[in-house]
Parts: sequence; structure tokens; C-alpha cells
Amino acid sequence: MPNKTHLKFEEIILEKANNEVKPLLQEAKNRIGYIPNIYGMVANSANLLKTYTAGDVDFRKNSLFDNKEKEIIYLTISKENACEYCVAVHSTLSDTMSNVPPAVTNAIREGGNIPDENIPHWSTLHA
Repeated sequence: MPNKTHLKFEEIILEKANNEVKPLLQEAKNRIGYIPNIYGMVANSANLLKTYTAGDVDFRKNSLFDNKEKEIIYLTISKENACEYCVAVHSTLSDTMSNVPPAVTNAIREGGNIPDENIPHWSTLHA
């Protein structure tokens, strides 16, 4: 596997956000109920936060994937990005809110084969 470079950003919290970022974080909190860590990390750039949140909202609202498929995709991305926090969050969402079978969640987390042939194998589609 090629070496991956990880950028380190300070997480921006709502109370310390600048005037350009604060309303974006507040909107996310209102919409989701909390501010996901990834939002706080990309809030170092207002334009990046705007782009990320717009893409996330559009994908969740307008994609043709059902909730189970969306969570499988998010979990796979989290695993590929080696984000332990993101893997934990999307594993929990997969198992508790999106009806992903725990065996599928575990297979993605562990880099194994998905044990359900009725679920497309997006988690094997990576560089």
C-alpha cells in the first residue's frame, strides 16, 4: 500500500469559530443535532467547509442510494482514509440507524469480504 500523508488541522469549535464559519457550523448542528468532527476540521477553510457540507447534504438528500448503501459508502471512505473516529461513527450509524447487517459492518472495518451477496461490493472499489 502506498504511503499516505495525513494533514493535521486544529478542530474549530462553534464557540471559537470566526464569523464566516460560525453560521455554517451552527446550521450543521441544527440539521444533524451535533457538529461532526470532520466539519470542525475542514472549518479551517470556510470554502472547504461550504463545499464539504454542500456535497454531504446533496449526497444524503438526492442520491439514488438508500440509507444502508450510503452508510456502507461512508464507512468504506472512512476505512480508506484511516480515520478511526469516522470508522467508529459510521459503524455505529450502520448498525443502529441504517440497518446494515453487523457482519457487513465488521467485514468493511476489518478489510474482509462482505458476507452478503445482495449488497454491492463498493468497499472493494479502491485504488
